[in-house]
Amino acid sequence: MEYIKSIRHFFKEALYGDHYHDFSAYELKQATQQYIPLQIDRLVFVEGQKHYEKSMEKLDVIEYFKKNGFIDKTSLSKFHLIFANAGMGKTTFMLNLFQEYTSGILNLRGKGHKMKLFTLAKPSTMKMVSRIKDKEGTILMLDGFDEDAEAIIDFRKRFLEIYNKTKKFYKVILTSRKNLFCSNESQSFENYILGEEKDKKAIKLACTYLSPISVEDVAHYVSQSYSLKEKHKRRQVSEFINQSELLMDRPILLSYIGDLMDGGKKYRYSYQVYETLVNNWIEKEDLLLSSEKNRWSSKDERKAFYRSFAIATHQKQRGPGGLTLDKEEFAKIGASHTVDIETFKLNSKSLINYNAETEEYKFAHRSILEYFLAREAFDNPDFLMEKPFIGRDEALQFFQDMILEATMAEVEKGTLMIESGYEAEEVQIKKFYISKYPVKVSEFRRFCERTGREMPQEPTWGWQDNAPIVNVSWHDTQDYCNWLSEMTGFNYRLPTAKEWELAAGSTSNERKNSDYAGGNKLEELGWFIKNSGRKTHEVGQKKPNKIGVYDLCGNVWEWCQSEIEHVYINGHREYDSVKFSLIKGGCWLNDKNSCKVSNHGRIPVKTKKNMIGFRVIIAPMK
Repeated sequence: MEYIKSIRHFFKEALYGDHYHDFSAYELKQATQQYIPLQIDRLVFVEGQKHYEKSMEKLDVIEYFKKNGFIDKTSLSKFHLIFANAGMGKTTFMLNLFQEYTSGILNLRGKGHKMKLFTLAKPSTMKMVSRIKDKEGTILMLDGFDEDAEAIIDFRKRFLEIYNKTKKFYKVILTSRKNLFCSNESQSFENYILGEEKDKKAIKLACTYLSPISVEDVAHYVSQSYSLKEKHKRRQVSEFINQSELLMDRPILLSYIGDLMDGGKKYRYSYQVYETLVNNWIEKEDLLLSSEKNRWSSKDERKAFYRSFAIATHQKQRGPGGLTLDKEEFAKIGASHTVDIETFKLNSKSLINYNAETEEYKFAHRSILEYFLAREAFDNPDFLMEKPFIGRDEALQFFQDMILEATMAEVEKGTLMIESGYEAEEVQIKKFYISKYPVKVSEFRRFCERTGREMPQEPTWGWQDNAPIVNVSWHDTQDYCNWLSEMTGFNYRLPTAKEWELAAGSTSNERKNSDYAGGNKLEELGWFIKNSGRKTHEVGQKKPNKIGVYDLCGNVWEWCQSEIEHVYINGHREYDSVKFSLIKGGCWLNDKNSCKVSNHGRIPVKTKKNMIGFRVIIAPMK
C-alpha cells in the first residue's frame, strides 16, 4: 500500500512540477469554485517571550501572502500559524493559496520555491514531511492541526514537536481551529501554549487570526453568484443571510445557500443548519440517482448509515487512523445498512467524498462528521462514554445546542421583589436555562448505572420512567449535577429559590396576576391533593407556563441550590445553617396554597421523601 502511495505521489509531482498537494483533484476543483476570500483580523508576532500585535483592516489573507508571506525573510514570519473558527474554510483557503502559487505568478515571486500541502488528518503526514529532501527550498503547508490525532491528545506537545521538526523549511504554514488551543477568548495562543516551553527563545512565529466575513463580503458574494436579471433572488438571499448570524461566521455555508433557504427556515442553533443540509442532500440523492433507486436503501436507513460512518471515523481517529476509511472498511458499513457504496463515486452532492487516487472515503466537510457525532451522543447517551468531543469543539457545541433546544427553557434576566417580614429587597438575576421537566426516573437511573450507585428507595406506587425521581437528598442532587456537567460540558446545578421563582414567571409585575406558574387554575397546571390520587404522575401532562416549563407547581417539591437562605424571625433577618435548604413548588400531597409560587419549605439537606424531587439549570450566562 505504501508503495502504491509513493507511485501516486510521484505522478502528482510530475503533474504539478516541484509541487504536491495531499487532496483529490475533485477537492481542489471544488475549493477554487467555492472560495470566499477570508480576511485577517490581527497578526501577533512572537519571538521568545517578546510578542507584538498588529491589527489589520480588510486585508485578504491570500493577498497578505502574495505581498509578504513568501518573500519576507524576517525570522518572525518563517512559521505562520493561522487560526480560524469552524466553518470558515481553512482547507479551502489552503487549496486556493496552493493553486495561486503553483499557477506561476506567486511561484516567481517566491523565487521558485517548491510547495507541499499536506493534511494532518492523515497519521502518515509527518513521516512524508520527514522524507522531503530539499527542506530549505520548500514551502510546507500543513492543514488541520486540530484534526491531528496526537494533537487531540496533547496539543502543546504535538505543536512543539511539529515546530521543531519543520524548522529547516523555507516557510511553514499551519492552520487550526483556535478553540483547540484556547477555549477562553481572553487567552492568547502565544501565552497559553508557549508558557509550557522551557526554551522560549527558540520560538519564532507569526499567529494570524482570521475574521468572520462582513456584510460587504456577503453583498459581493451574492452579486457574483446571481446576475442582474435575478434581482428578486439577490434580495431574498441577502435578507436571509443578514438574518442569520450563523452564516456570517461560516462562509463555507454560503455555497449551499439554496439548500438552506428551502422552506424559509430561520436558524437559532448552529446544528440546525447542518441538519437541514443533511436532510436536503439525502433528498437530492434520490433525484440524482433516480434511475438506480433499487440500489439505495430508505432515507432513514441512509441517515443511519452516515451516522455509522461518523462513529467508525471517530473510533479510527482515536486509534492510529485518520479521518478517512478505506474501501474495505467503507464497504463493510455500507453492507450493514444496505447502501451501495459505488454510488458515492457518482454523486457530487454526497455527504461523503471518494478519493479515487487513494481509494478512501471521508465526509465532505468535517462539520458534517461532527454533526452526526453530536446527534449520536444526544440520542444515545452511552456514546458519551467514548469521549467523542475531545478536540471537537464544534461537535460539543452542536450537542449542547441540541440539549438546550430539546430539554431546556431560556429564562431572560429579570428583577424580583423579595418581600418578607419588615424588609423588601429588589434582586437582579442573570439569564440562565432551566430544564423543562423535573429530573425523571429514567434519567436518574442512568446516572446510578454509570456511577455504580444504588437507586433511591422505590415509592409505594412503583417507579415510572417518565415520572419525577423522588426520595433523593440535596446531596444526591449535587452528585447528579456534577456528573451531568462532566458528561455534557455544561455547568449544571440546582436553581436558587430566586431563580426558580423567575423561571416560574414571578417577576415583580407578574406576581400580582397569577398564583401559580402559568396561571391561577392549578387543576390545569399541576398535580395536587385533589387530582393526584396521592402519587406522582408522568411529567408534562399538564399545561406549561409561558416559557414552556412544566410541573413547577405540584407533582413534587423541588430542591433549591441555596445552602444559606434569608429567613425572618421577629422582623429581623437571620441566616440559616448549611444543614438546611429550601424546596419550592408543592407536591401531589399538598393543597393549593402550598403549591403557590410564593410558597416554600425549609428542610434538612439529608431529607429523602417520596414527595421531593428536583430540576436543574445551566448556570447563569456571563
